[in-house]
Order: sequence, then C-alpha cells, then structure tokens
Amino acid sequence: MTLVDGTHFLGHEGLSNRLYRRDCYPDLQQNVSELFAQEDSTGRKKNRAVAIIGNPGIGKSMLGYLLLYQWATEDPPRPVVIVKRGFRSKPTLLTTTGCFELDAKSLADQLNRPEVRYLVDGLNPMDVGDLPTRAQMVLVTSPDPKIYQEPWKSWGYRMRYMDVWSWNELESCREGVFPDRDPDESKARYDRWGGIPRFVLEKVDSDAQALLEKAISTTPLKVLVDSVGSQAAPNEASHKLLHLRVRGDFETTVMVMASVYVTHRVAYQIWKNEKEALRTFLSSSEGEGSVGALRGNLWEGFCHARLIEGGQFRIRDLSDPLLSTSDKIFQRPAAAPLVFDKWDDIQGKQDGQYLRPRSKTNESVDSATQPNVLFQITVSKRHDLKGAGMKKAIEFLRQNGPGAVELYFALPSDAFMKFQGSDIKQCPGIAEVRRAVKQLALEVSF
Repeated sequence: MTLVDGTHFLGHEGLSNRLYRRDCYPDLQQNVSELFAQEDSTGRKKNRAVAIIGNPGIGKSMLGYLLLYQWATEDPPRPVVIVKRGFRSKPTLLTTTGCFELDAKSLADQLNRPEVRYLVDGLNPMDVGDLPTRAQMVLVTSPDPKIYQEPWKSWGYRMRYMDVWSWNELESCREGVFPDRDPDESKARYDRWGGIPRFVLEKVDSDAQALLEKAISTTPLKVLVDSVGSQAAPNEASHKLLHLRVRGDFETTVMVMASVYVTHRVAYQIWKNEKEALRTFLSSSEGEGSVGALRGNLWEGFCHARLIEGGQFRIRDLSDPLLSTSDKIFQRPAAAPLVFDKWDDIQGKQDGQYLRPRSKTNESVDSATQPNVLFQITVSKRHDLKGAGMKKAIEFLRQNGPGAVELYFALPSDAFMKFQGSDIKQCPGIAEVRRAVKQLALEVSF
C-alpha cells in the first residue's frame, strides 16, 4: 500500500508512506473485529480492549495504520483517538471533519463514547490518561510488561500476538519496498537478526547493525532465563536476542533465540563471562518447558562455538563394544563457519571448514566438515537419526565409502560415558548408509 506523494502516515514526515501488507494482517484485523463485536446476553460488549504484542520492528504499527483505514471506511466512519510514542504523543481525535488534540477532560469524554476506537502505539495507556469507559481500545506493543501488564488486569482486556517474519516475506518486501537492497546482503542480515525487517531491510547502517553485537555482549544469562520463563522481553537488548514466535491462532506463543547465529554468539559469550552460571543452568534445567528449550538452544550454540574455535576433545568409539569404554583425544583445528542452503553446496569446500545447514528441517546432522566428518549435538543418552537425512549428508562428503564417515555426537560431560549411539532409521539404501558411518561420542566440556 502506497499513499499519495507528499503524504505520510499520521501526517508525520518521519513515518513512511508505504506499507507492506503481511499475510497475517487481514486475519488479525478480522480477529480484532470479531472480539469487539462479541456481546453477552444483556447486549454488553464482552471485550473492551485488545493488545497486539510482538517483537519491536516487525510491523505492528503498520497493522495499526490498516485498522485506522478500516475504521475510517466503515459506514458510518468511526471517530478514532490515537496516541503513538515518539510521533503523536498527545492524544489526537481523528474525524471526517478534522484532527483535534485532546486535553485530559476531552480525552475522557471521547473514551466514554461507544462508537469511538482508541489506538495506543507503544505506550502504557494508563500513562496517557484514564482507561476507556465505553470506547474500545487496541494497544500495539513489544513484549514489555511495563506497558500492558497493569491495564490488562482489567475485565474484558484480551491479548493477541504477531509473529516475526519469514524469509519469504522479507524477500517479497525487499523486492516491493526496498528494491535497492542487495539480496545476498539481506539474506546475511536475516541469518544474524532473524525475521526483523527493521534490521534486515530498513536500518542497515553500521551503527544500527552494531546493536546486535552490543546486545550479545551485554545481556546476562539471568535476563534470558527470566524473559523466556515469562514470555516477555523487558529490555531493548533482550528484544534483539529473543523472538516471540506465534502460532496461527495468534494466542499460542513460545520465546526462542533470534537466530542460530545469535544462539552461537550468546552461548559463547556467556561461557566466557559467566562460565559457572552457564554450567549450573545447563545441568539443572533439563525438561523444564520453555526454560528447558532455552537450555537446549544454549547447549547447541555453545557446542557449535566450541567446535568452531577448535581444540582438544575426548572421544569414544561407539562402533566397537570393546572400545566403547575407553577414550582418546580428537584434535580439531579452528575454522571459519559457513552456512549453506543445500548439501550439494558443500562440494568443493576446503577440508576442516565448519559447515552448517541454514535450515534443520529434515536434517539428521547439525554440521559437517570435509572430507568425512559429521556432527550431531545432543544431551540424550540415545539419539536416533533419520536415514534419509543421513544419506543426503553423506552423499556430498568427499570420503564416504564403508567406514569412512565419522559421525560425532557432541555431548555434555555427564552424558559422554553413558551415550549408547544411534539407530539410523530405515530408508532406501539404508544398508550402505550404515556401513559408511562410524559413530563416536565427543565430550564438550567447560
């Protein structure tokens, strides 16, 4: 959607005049409309307010502009009161006859009218004035409880969530709104930031891009644990490291690390700065819901970072029962990582370079190095693998004959001696796959 030349959203030159219409916008608009239409048996509105919550920089304000358009084109058009942090800090009444700034009494009067809609963007509505008495309100906000927690204790206040962007959405937006952005550089920013268009497409200068590394270096483990446990990211740094992922009902959420890159860097940074805290966390939170998921993410990131850094690792041969109780040293050189999209991309890569698939969907291994090494990161005593995924990975190793492929299971110290190996699941050609693979346990210690 593009406004007429010379016009901008909310009449402010600091705001855009173009809007990329995400697939989720119509469904969220419909969801809000349905909630506002619901009545009880006495005809009273069931829902007085809806909060749209999501990471900063994913287009929540754009949804607000679409709601303004929707309300303005209803029959009859609805009067709207809007307040937006940084751009429209004073409550402003939008009508068919003009725009009017409101004082405290005028705001209270407008919010007592049932036909009025109240749009609050990025502010705690209780800091603006009284909460609506009869008007219905939409709040768009980041997952910061200081903004929505207190007002949303009220009756009839509902929450809905907006997901971060997929790469396909970002690429479509780049082509339509940011055609001058280089696609490869945009993909590289996506690999770092995850699905945040503000930093993948919009703010690409060095100062803005440096904010991610600053967040990685300054966010302690406790902030991450508290944020994941509460499904809220209360400070600007944690917003950049954690993403609120949302299912299609706009109600079910999970807080996850922003990207594989962030997971690796955060885990390594915490290991350097808070080694004992990381050791305690990784050993104590297994199986604890979302916090347990963070444990898995940080363990995986820590292992990738250690393998990239290189060094000496204890290993056990799992293929020979007579050798499975003894260990020896595996020396891995430091190597720059490379993210790839398809396994055939690793052909021709230099020996020892650390190769990691961008997507883990249907993959049986987490990383590889030419000519013959695969890595799988786990915390379990046993970890079964998909035969088809293993076959695909082996096919593009330069050494893949019988017994030539070394499959290392990266394990914490407490699981290293207990790990029993893997059953590679059935697939066409499974016998050849099993003959090619030699399984080993690899200890990743602190």
